[in-house]
Amino acid sequence: MEYKLYHRDTYNIHTIKTDKFRSCRMEVIFRHEFKKEEVVIDNLLTDFLTLTSKKYPKRKDLVLKLEDLYGAFFYSSRERIGKMISNHFMIEFLNPEFCDAKNYLEEVITLPLEMLLNPNFTNAEASKEPLKVTKNQLIAEVKSELEDASYYSSKEAMKKTFPHNPASEAKIEDIGEIALINGSDIYNYYQKFIAESLCDIYIMGNLEMDKVVSIIDKSMSLDTIKSDNLNYFVTTKPKSKVLNFKENGHFLQTQLVVTGSIYPTISNDMLYAYQLFLTILGGLGLSSKLQLYLREKNSLCYGVSLRANRCDGVFNIYAGIEEKNLRKALGLIKKSLKEMQEGAFTEEEIANAKNMIIAGSKMNEDSEERIITSYYLHDILGTDLVFEREKKIRKVTKEEIIRVSNSFKIASWYVLKGKKVKNSGE
Repeated sequence: MEYKLYHRDTYNIHTIKTDKFRSCRMEVIFRHEFKKEEVVIDNLLTDFLTLTSKKYPKRKDLVLKLEDLYGAFFYSSRERIGKMISNHFMIEFLNPEFCDAKNYLEEVITLPLEMLLNPNFTNAEASKEPLKVTKNQLIAEVKSELEDASYYSSKEAMKKTFPHNPASEAKIEDIGEIALINGSDIYNYYQKFIAESLCDIYIMGNLEMDKVVSIIDKSMSLDTIKSDNLNYFVTTKPKSKVLNFKENGHFLQTQLVVTGSIYPTISNDMLYAYQLFLTILGGLGLSSKLQLYLREKNSLCYGVSLRANRCDGVFNIYAGIEEKNLRKALGLIKKSLKEMQEGAFTEEEIANAKNMIIAGSKMNEDSEERIITSYYLHDILGTDLVFEREKKIRKVTKEEIIRVSNSFKIASWYVLKGKKVKNSGE
């Protein structure tokens, strides 16, 4: 696998040449500062740029073009890392050596750039019909998320505990805000988005990379030079006392969310100890402490999940629990964390966790998407590439895991009480 970086004044091109895959992948990534007031419009713009452009105004126009390109697939996503948002625009396509279409490589490379740099604007406004479709799609996504008990309760717990952390500010809560945004709002935000965002283009496959770079250079038209002043980590200090919140909910089952801070920030040299801690405490499968205590030994819930984000400096533990078992469940969560902090876990548990993480890392080596992600995170955060991880994971000690575990401090417990259902005989 051969990686090269091509610096340009207004963007960077990252090529990853490999013959491991029959397909190829290109990602155009725009990075910019996270701002709470821009959450809704940034979501809308990302979806709008994937749906329509001047050259392909209707969705069916784009679909037909992608079919002509041997079933290429173009889509987008957003990711927040600390106080930074990255908007990803991806195209997956067949390696040109397996097709005989003339100018195929140039057409497939320029398609996402066409969508991003020539949006469907008229008279300084986004085209009405595609914007309407985009709004409806986003409204449906938000409604679906809010109907998920785990998502809703975790969001509310984070908002009440750390109201000014991007982790609680980055969610769309009011669907009405989506409807209020008009075509000129999208147009004006796009101008700001293009002017302020850093741009990186990653392309992976068995391609003539010099030719690929030449095609990109001919098509790119960004003209603003920016410096990377983005903040990828948020410092979240522990609370002086544990907060508690109880609310009546509209879900049938009661939800328990234990939320906390990760302080000090987990550095890259402690990253694998952090991952091992998370795996032993709340990893997938039935062997983690949380699964063992809450589910296997006490049958308090069908499942329990641990989510942590070192860039935000926060974590939460979620479980759907019967209300009568709340106190016991909370006690077992505290017990699980305390055992990790006191070193009450075995070398066998560490070895199993290492094998689990290494197996996952090896699976990443078979994914174009995850390989590009590892290069991207390596470039912005300095983390290791997927191929470099196994030796470092093997070297992590129990003492390092204990040290990381003591960075985890419970800040609150939040209960969303289940909706009472009347008996059929009442």
